[in-house]
Amino acid sequence: MRARLTRSSGGGALPWQSPFWDASLHYELAAALIAESALPAAAKDDASHIALAAVHGMDYLLTWNCRHIDNAETKPVIRSVCAKLGYA
Repeated sequence: MRARLTRSSGGGALPWQSPFWDASLHYELAAALIAESALPAAAKDDASHIALAAVHGMDYLLTWNCRHIDNAETKPVIRSVCAKLGYA
């Protein structure tokens, strides 16, 4: 993860090292996932899990959760919401 974030930021400070890092970014993405009906309102923890991975540029999200996260019907919607907000 560190190598990918360093490469994408041009070798500058990593997001969590920056005094300007806004920790609420993942809350905004999680709220958007629920608002756009990518996930049901009861799946706030799952939305937060996905948002944290997307905001931090993770290439993979390992999960056993096939109900919401690793679901063939929800994955395309989740990807489109993340892409729309700049986390592609």
